[in-house]
Amino acid sequence: MVGRNNGNFDLSRISVSNIERIEIVKGASSCLFGSDALGGAINIITRYGAVEPQAQLAFNYGSFNMIDASLDAQTGFANQRGSIQVATNYYRTDGFNTNPYLLSGQSSPPYRNFDSQVRVQYQLQKNSILSSSLRYGARTSDMAKNWDGSWQSIDQQQEKDINYALTLDHTLRSGLRSTTRYYLSHYHVNQSNRWKEQSVVGQLQFSQDIHRFEQQFTRTFRDGLQLTGGLGAGLEKANDQAIEGGNTMSNFFAFVQGDKNVIDKIVLRGGLRYDRTNSYGGKLNPSLGLQYNVHQKLSFKTGIGAGFKAPDYPMRYFVFYNPSANYMVIGNEVLDKTLSEMQESGAISEIFALKDQLSGKLKAEKSTSYNLGANWKPHNNLNVEGGLFYHYIKDQINAIPIATGTGISQIYTYQNLPKTVNKGLELNVRWDISKDLSITAGYQYLLSKDLSVEDSIRRGGWPYNQNLHDPSTGQSFTPKPSDYWGIVNRSRHMLNASIFYRFVPWNLNISLRANYRGKYAFTDYNNNGFIDRFDTFVPHHLLLNTHLDKGFYQGRLHLKLTLDNLLDFKHQLMPGQPGRVIIAGLSYRFSR
Repeated sequence: MVGRNNGNFDLSRISVSNIERIEIVKGASSCLFGSDALGGAINIITRYGAVEPQAQLAFNYGSFNMIDASLDAQTGFANQRGSIQVATNYYRTDGFNTNPYLLSGQSSPPYRNFDSQVRVQYQLQKNSILSSSLRYGARTSDMAKNWDGSWQSIDQQQEKDINYALTLDHTLRSGLRSTTRYYLSHYHVNQSNRWKEQSVVGQLQFSQDIHRFEQQFTRTFRDGLQLTGGLGAGLEKANDQAIEGGNTMSNFFAFVQGDKNVIDKIVLRGGLRYDRTNSYGGKLNPSLGLQYNVHQKLSFKTGIGAGFKAPDYPMRYFVFYNPSANYMVIGNEVLDKTLSEMQESGAISEIFALKDQLSGKLKAEKSTSYNLGANWKPHNNLNVEGGLFYHYIKDQINAIPIATGTGISQIYTYQNLPKTVNKGLELNVRWDISKDLSITAGYQYLLSKDLSVEDSIRRGGWPYNQNLHDPSTGQSFTPKPSDYWGIVNRSRHMLNASIFYRFVPWNLNISLRANYRGKYAFTDYNNNGFIDRFDTFVPHHLLLNTHLDKGFYQGRLHLKLTLDNLLDFKHQLMPGQPGRVIIAGLSYRFSR
């Protein structure tokens, strides 16, 4: 799926009704997962295949007139040689407001989302399986805002995306496994903005198509060596009048990875990947990992890997407004033109000083990642995992706030950070107190800085030679490298914890989840060119969520109650974070 906004993928476009599990792969993983996986990969795996016909209906209703309805059905056919699955979801909400200056309307607007996916799998012969999937998604929103009775705006947006995949999996007699894949992704957005009683003052139609073909081979040898290799190519096409100098981007990639038990307790993994694009050239990226199993209860692992990521068309040319979170993202190469047009129409309230520091067109990212971790299992019901990480990225592509609008909370663009370092540690614990009670907790400490900023502060060049001003005391002083906080939108401290309890006599499941995020920088308020402690920050906050699930009729019928953000935290600089949310629902599963 494509259509990233502000550097992030909007997960609400994916229905969660047919997700089987989620895997998190840490460390440089670009060898198999692609050039974008510089620091890891999150693999969302949906359910596939069914032995017996079954279906599930679910309906949820909650705060802000939220409706979430889904149908998930699957069955086998042709004497179980094939299976088909259909998953459909409808979601709507009236939106909500976190902006105290808004007289009427919503900071996060009402929208409707429809998502449907069909997956078919068929066993052609004993060692050959053909599978195919088709997904269609559509979202519409229509929002009106009123600030002081005179400034009014209406924003309308329609999004559509289609995803198709065809896969042939065949195992030869020699044991060589061949996987052939073809992907097609189509994304289209149509949006318009109208101010006061004027006609349309801003309109965008953007389409993006991606074709990708990949051939992969896997072979396991008698000595335990497992080799995976392959090659592929992709073609990306964008249809937007803002694009100059061509509207297609092609890429080629090839990779090989090997896993081997070199001795009884040591597993070695090495990989090599080459990526090349027609706009940004190519790069060869190696990776190497080692795992040492001291004994069954303790193991260590370490790894190093390189990555390469070229800017895509949205980063360069796309102008996109996200109504659900009320922010706009402007592509790097159309920033000046778009801001000028918005100023002329009265849609800009402030342009930040960071705008003057942007330098030319975006460059491709090149990264090197180091990871060191350990896994300790002192008892069968207790698992502790920890690690250190150090990621160095040259020319990291970063989304930064560049302006605010009269109706849009935040306006972003992209810039390269010359020498970025993300380093820190993480710790995760899982304790299964009993088969019905478990506790999990995780903590991360992160330092994320652009080393070129610290170098510039040491040299005392403009604008880093400006004095820092403490508004609480009125004192001013010369900045030091230690005064540099770091990159925007990065929290130094993040903590999560959850408790899950199953009361078998009542067929009742209860969970309580806590997520803490430390304060993080929003923008350079004092215009000295870097983030310091006197700039604008989003405050630290704690989100508490709980969920109850009661089963009836041998688990066929489930009644559910969800309470999110129990402490009712909300902040103007987090327009996508609603206050307290209450959701009630039920689901029923049909089966033989």
